[in-house]
Amino acid sequence: MSIKGLASLSAVEIHNEIKRGAKFIVYQYTISLLFITLKKNTDIYFVRSYENRAARGLIWTFISFVCGWWCFPEGPSHTLTAITNNLNGGIDVTENILSAVNIQ
Repeated sequence: MSIKGLASLSAVEIHNEIKRGAKFIVYQYTISLLFITLKKNTDIYFVRSYENRAARGLIWTFISFVCGWWCFPEGPSHTLTAITNNLNGGIDVTENILSAVNIQ
């Protein structure tokens, strides 16, 4: 899994951005194909404090909205979960990332 949005940022710059409120975020999406539903997480996104986290994940919300409903009973429930999580700003994994690389 890669982290998107870190291009050309040094460790000090990342640390300063996190102090200002930046987060590492994972979005979800759901794709259903009649008999199977796939609920997946995206790569990790580095979202700066001035960026709207929900807006950043709109593409994944749209994919779920269009492609997620079509398998019963899992499709609708997984789709609603993914859409809700994305519209609420995604899943914050900042603490996990910081712990993994020992940055505090």
